Formats: sequence, structure tokens, C-alpha cells
Amino acid sequence: TYGGACLALPPGGPCVPGTPPDPATPAPQPGPQDCSAIEAELEALKAVCDPSEATPPPTCEPVSPEDVCEDDPDFRYRSNNKKTCGWIYFKEPTLGLCATNDDVRASCPYACQACP
Repeated sequence: TYGGACLALPPGGPCVPGTPPDPATPAPQPGPQDCSAIEAELEALKAVCDPSEATPPPTCEPVSPEDVCEDDPDFRYRSNNKKTCGWIYFKEPTLGLCATNDDVRASCPYACQACP
């Protein structure tokens, strides 16, 4: 039986529990449902997730090339392949090249700590 009704009635016979239903018999349809709990939950979610009240993602101001402070990757002090701006950065405390050499200061502003 299904909800107190027979699943199938054999032609001219009594209700036999567990008998497969006749394919021509429509399946039982559910009745109206109380959706008030679902509607209340939906309204609560809308209050939390209201896109009109969402904070927009932060935006970045455009950066002009003049504002970027980076060392020239092609710079070599006295044309020595090992003496890059990275080398200047580590040697600067003892050599003082940034203070005495305009080319080093212009090519390696990050290494010379000359960024604005």
C-alpha cells in the first residue's frame, strides 16, 4: 500500500500489497506543500546576501611608469656581467657607489634606496 492505498489492483482482484503498479496508472502526485518555512529562510538569505548592499571590490589607482621604482635589469657596473644592481645593493654599504656615481644612482634606484 502507498499512503493507505493499493500500489496496484490486479484486474478484477483485491488489493495485493507490494504488487507492482500498472504502467498505465498515473503515479500519485504530492499534495500542496507548506512553503512558509522555505520562504522565511529565503528572505533571511536575501537580507544577508543583498547585492545592492554589497561592498564593491577595491580598485587600484593606475600607476604611471614614472612612479615605478625598479632597477635596470640590463645595467652592469663597469661592463662587468657580475656587477648588476643586485650586486650594487649588497656592496653599497661598503663602496658608496650610489653617492658618488650618477650612472649607478640613475640605473639602480631601488638598490640605492632612492625610490620616492
